[in-house]
Amino acid sequence: MWFDDWFNGFADNPLQRNTKFRASREDIKKRFKTFTEEHFEVHGTILMNDDVDSVSGKEYKKGTKFKVDGHTRPEVVKNGDSDATPQDIDDANGFSVTITQSKSIQEVKDRYKRHDSAEAVEKRSDAVASAFRCAYANRDSSIPDNPMFMFSQPLSYAAHYTFGSTLFPKDSGLDQDFLSRAVKGFIAGFDMLENTSFKIKKTPANVIVAPGQENIVWDRWLTFAALSTGFYHNWSDSWYSTVMKINNCDFTGLKKRDGEGSTAIALICHEWCQQRQNNAKFEDKRLNKGQISTKGGLNDYLFYLFDKAIAKPNERLENVKCKGYWSKMYKYHAATNINQFF
Repeated sequence: MWFDDWFNGFADNPLQRNTKFRASREDIKKRFKTFTEEHFEVHGTILMNDDVDSVSGKEYKKGTKFKVDGHTRPEVVKNGDSDATPQDIDDANGFSVTITQSKSIQEVKDRYKRHDSAEAVEKRSDAVASAFRCAYANRDSSIPDNPMFMFSQPLSYAAHYTFGSTLFPKDSGLDQDFLSRAVKGFIAGFDMLENTSFKIKKTPANVIVAPGQENIVWDRWLTFAALSTGFYHNWSDSWYSTVMKINNCDFTGLKKRDGEGSTAIALICHEWCQQRQNNAKFEDKRLNKGQISTKGGLNDYLFYLFDKAIAKPNERLENVKCKGYWSKMYKYHAATNINQFF
């Protein structure tokens, strides 16, 4: 098959990542710098029936041709980053394309996943980016690319422990298809937070965080809690305000004298403040020092404090007792009516 027939005649698979971005990565350019014999072998599939993507709602017509693999290599060639040109590929009789037939969009996706799993060369962040692309395929808004969203673990946690194991069978290691359904479940929250800068463990150089925001690092636990509580509270203004106060490291309501207590926001911020140990103005004064840990009580305390911050942001707490809170209030709370959301 001629270069242009493959490059332009077969659509990207609904689960494919951002092809243009991937083709610009140095590791990808290095992979296809020398165009070898195996790079001519690609796979495509033809949709045999009109169908609608159950995740994005996008309609696809019978006869639509999709790439199963071989998305990025022609992009690299087209960009001039390979020793082969489109004409070189045509002179070598073009791509060798194995074409199958798919009865549904789900089968188109499944074929992609089988090839992707067999190669096993991608980062988990690539799978999440693919999931966003799929979930947003039929929306007018741009596809989110906030670095805070590009971690599979908090998204997997939130999906599994919100909607249950029937829809999300495990809380980690979800493939692009499951991750795209997870994105759909929390899409309202992603839309609300897309334009906010969050500091993560490896914050990209192009992400500028405001004074105060550099003190809070959004790890998997804090992100998991933000997504789960957002869904639980129907992405309310109070939930959004709470996330913004945490992100801005708001210590309003910090304990000033014995018996006065601290607000839930102040307690959360002190737990995730990165400057607490080496900066006097962030002296650690929280009342429950050591109680919020990963040893059994993290979810209970974090989700309890999140809810307190949302419902009663000015209330001061002296003794936080919330054993079993997360399991009682949050774990699988939407599992009985998942048809309402998917």
